[in-house]
Amino acid sequence: MTTDGRPLGRRERNKLDKLERITAAAGELFAERGVDDVTTQEIADRADIGTGTLFLYAKTKGELLLLVQNSMYAEAIEQGRTDSADAADMLE
Repeated sequence: MTTDGRPLGRRERNKLDKLERITAAAGELFAERGVDDVTTQEIADRADIGTGTLFLYAKTKGELLLLVQNSMYAEAIEQGRTDSADAADMLE
C-alpha cells in the first residue's frame, strides 16, 4: 500500500515485483559464488528480466549488493520489532 492508504496500481506492483526478483536473484547468486564471480547477465536471467531492465534498478554490482544488504536489514528490523512486541518488559 501507499503511505496515503490507497492500494498500489498495477505498474507500481510490477515494479516492486521486479525489484524483489532482482534482489532475491542477486542475493542467492552472491551467497553461492561471491560478488566478483557473478555477472549481471546471470542475475537478470535468474530474475527473469532483461539486462536493460536490471540496469534501470541498479547501475552496478555495487548497487545490487546494496539492494541485497538493505533487504536483509529491513528483514532483521522487522524481525526485531516482531520479537520485541512479544516481550513482557524492556529487559526481555
